[in-house]
Amino acid sequence: MGLKGTAYAIRTIEKVNKTERISKNRQRTISLDSVSSQLKAMELRDAALAKLLYIVNVVITQTAEDIKSLLFELGFYIGCIRLYQKLTSIGLPICYPVPSIEERDILVFSGLEDITLAISHNMIPVDNTLCLNKMKLTVVTGANQGGKSTFLRSVGCAQIMAQCGMFVTAKDFLFAVRPRIFTHFCKPEDASMDSGKLDEELTRLNRIIDKLEPNTLLLMNESFSSTAEQEGAAIAHEIIGGLYEIGVKVIFVTHLYEFAHSIESAEKSDVCLLRAGRKNDGTRTFIIQPGVSLPTSYGMDLFREVIVQ
Repeated sequence: MGLKGTAYAIRTIEKVNKTERISKNRQRTISLDSVSSQLKAMELRDAALAKLLYIVNVVITQTAEDIKSLLFELGFYIGCIRLYQKLTSIGLPICYPVPSIEERDILVFSGLEDITLAISHNMIPVDNTLCLNKMKLTVVTGANQGGKSTFLRSVGCAQIMAQCGMFVTAKDFLFAVRPRIFTHFCKPEDASMDSGKLDEELTRLNRIIDKLEPNTLLLMNESFSSTAEQEGAAIAHEIIGGLYEIGVKVIFVTHLYEFAHSIESAEKSDVCLLRAGRKNDGTRTFIIQPGVSLPTSYGMDLFREVIVQ
């Protein structure tokens, strides 16, 4: 270990004069006065060198692999330093998250902000403060363009950064370590038309479900919105109901009012309903707070803003 020699043993220590040393060296010397003896000596030399080269090659190969791993890990830490410098220059609050050892399902944060929005727009986004302890299912509804997807992304990024041992963009962040983290976000329409959008969503979700286990975190954004609301609500009931039963923690952003209303009517203690804030004049507050689902997503606000004006 550590390239240190071991098991050294001194057999004899002899003090001899120069004449005796020369005499002993002559007795231990093999004369290479014939071709056969020379060939034999060369074979011995080559065998010794081959063994030595093999050892050196193993050492060099292992050292190169160790250095490569070290460079990768150092790259991660250098990236963390540069990210920290970028976030502090913007003015975002940064804290070191606290993992919960005793509680397996805990998620509490204050002042949580979306890191991607902050970097891409070089601004301080609206923050959110919530307690989602022991909430197996969290359903987020509310007005269009109200910050629901941004909130979901902020939770996912913070959870991943926390489990990597990094800082997070929040004032406080208390979390439980998840065995796995999955996301199911809508994708653009398939340009090749190999399959419909709903079929593509269900295929991706099927691959996720095959890898799920209890206490896994699943973040779903506008899933099943590519079909009629009644059908989408029925699919959501079947799938999310099954995930709820096996103990997967799901945060679901949706406009499926029928599904959200049925979840609200069940009145389960481990189900949380959140809603994106909106003022009476249609202004979005981008704050996610507890609230029941509404039968409208206020799409007319966007119509008046984009089309009428």
